[in-house]
Amino acid sequence: MDNPPVKKIYEFEDFRFVAEHLMLYRRGESIPLAPKAAETLLVLIERRGQILSKEELIEQIWPDAFVEESNLYLYLSVLRKTLGNQKSGTPYLETLRRRGYRFNGTVQLISDGSWEEPHSAPVQVIEPIDSFR
Repeated sequence: MDNPPVKKIYEFEDFRFVAEHLMLYRRGESIPLAPKAAETLLVLIERRGQILSKEELIEQIWPDAFVEESNLYLYLSVLRKTLGNQKSGTPYLETLRRRGYRFNGTVQLISDGSWEEPHSAPVQVIEPIDSFR
């Protein structure tokens, strides 16, 4: 009997990233990202602290396609604007000239799948009180 796959949920400061669904949340609010921007973030988070060249990133994100570097730069720019800086003031995404890119956040991996996405919480219907009875 196969075990179900373990959900990988990465948490860093006010953010949570659900790898399985490529969804980013800030303080429980969903942040829309284009699929390739989310894939770029996943690669950077999974290799956090490491310097990744543009060639490595392109190979990881578009393994079987020829892609211009401008596509990668666009998604990195979107991620920089979305994530901003850490509370310490250091940017989450660092550009190292002529070397590559690095994700600098301190990340916790929540591997038990215990966190539920905000939209999946049960909805409680409350009947309005008729004060004129």
